[in-house]
Amino acid sequence: MPFPPEKGKKYVVSGMPRSGSTVVWQIANALLPGLVMRSHCYIHTRADEFEEGGELEFGLGKDVNEIPTIVTVRDPFDAFISHERVKGRGDEKYIEVVSPTGLPHLQNIEQRKRLEHFIRTYIFDTVSYFLSGTKGGRNVFFIPYEGVIDEDLIFRVTGIAQFMDIEISSGRAREIADMFSIERNKKIADTYENFDYYCKETFIHGDHIGPTMGQPGGGNLIPPNVRALLADMHSAYFFLFDYHSHFSDEFKETILPIVKLNNIEIFSLDPSFEV
Repeated sequence: MPFPPEKGKKYVVSGMPRSGSTVVWQIANALLPGLVMRSHCYIHTRADEFEEGGELEFGLGKDVNEIPTIVTVRDPFDAFISHERVKGRGDEKYIEVVSPTGLPHLQNIEQRKRLEHFIRTYIFDTVSYFLSGTKGGRNVFFIPYEGVIDEDLIFRVTGIAQFMDIEISSGRAREIADMFSIERNKKIADTYENFDYYCKETFIHGDHIGPTMGQPGGGNLIPPNVRALLADMHSAYFFLFDYHSHFSDEFKETILPIVKLNNIEIFSLDPSFEV
């Protein structure tokens, strides 16, 4: 449903698919019911239309740069493999070939297109949020998926409440953490046949949580040379959010030390962004 008009302060939860945005939205919405929008897109303009289903829930009614935004981030290769799984392509193999120019690519052309589109689109959106915060004054709070999975969820609930200027007791934080634990969300997911069906109260889809219970590392199915090529090409995201392990050895040895030593803007190395 759209935001109730002028009911209170509104928030946006955004992030690439499979980056933990659903559980973060669940937590934020429990803190301020009906006042938290979620989207996988970069929200950069005022939008008056509203689409039911939890993906593009607009109706903000004001300049979106005034809306505090929580952005989830994840190792994009892990996110891509997870996204492929819920799309029914979880059993596919990823084989590397070398192009005539000497660059590594995936042998399967369709896989290559899907991977490059996913990386390009969602990395651009996430870094755009970063730039709108550092250069445009937008109030943005980044939450790493790996932290949501590996750390105490109560800690995350408390951090989200703090960003939203909400005082919360330890008991209430624990209650919310228990409500939206991965185990409880997995039980909800198991009641639906597949990802096409979902719970309208929690936005948990069938097969939303896989057999590994969301643990990181799925992106290792993609050959390391392919990952390195894409990480070097889209260096801003991998640098900003500390996914340095994917960079090529040459990038690690020559570019990263220069960036760190001289405080060079990483965006100058990434053709996707204008400094």
